[in-house]
Amino acid sequence: MRRYRSLVIEWREVFLRVQNEFNSLNHTTFGVLAIPRLPIHSREPESLLVPGKPVLNRKGHTYAAKWLWNRLMTGPSFNFSNMVFSQDSYYCPSVGCPYFRTVQNLERCSVLAEDEYQRIHATTIRPVNGTVKIPHRVVVRNNLVEIIALVVFLCLISVSVLGTFFYCHGRRATVGRFETVPDDASITK
Repeated sequence: MRRYRSLVIEWREVFLRVQNEFNSLNHTTFGVLAIPRLPIHSREPESLLVPGKPVLNRKGHTYAAKWLWNRLMTGPSFNFSNMVFSQDSYYCPSVGCPYFRTVQNLERCSVLAEDEYQRIHATTIRPVNGTVKIPHRVVVRNNLVEIIALVVFLCLISVSVLGTFFYCHGRRATVGRFETVPDDASITK
């Protein structure tokens, strides 16, 4: 048992050393996350494995994917001890942050659970006059149906006006579009 523990400790140290060596190169688009082992905290951990094999089944893959995703999004501070993965949802990166977390953006991009977000914004003091500047993205997202209806209406108006103009212009023409126009020389003869 003692040899097993020393092997696990050495295994973890090698993984963390690889992670630290790679992330010290300051890649801005991606980073390495080393997870030497995935602890399964479940009332019935055998339900996550294929019977008789040390391989994850579909439910186990879902568990591992959710754990890995949340760990990638929240960084090393991710605490899964009080989480119930069958009920807990995935964390999502905030709008101001890149989609994937790297070592470089870990400090400036925070990931909040929905209840933390609500708690922070519930305690935010609103301006006295009640006006709050709403970001352009939020305005567009909230009024998307109206914007689409306006664009379709403007297209309909422009097609109607231009179509009427070209139709009237075509009605006044004495020669059709595809008729040949006689030369002036042949008319004088």
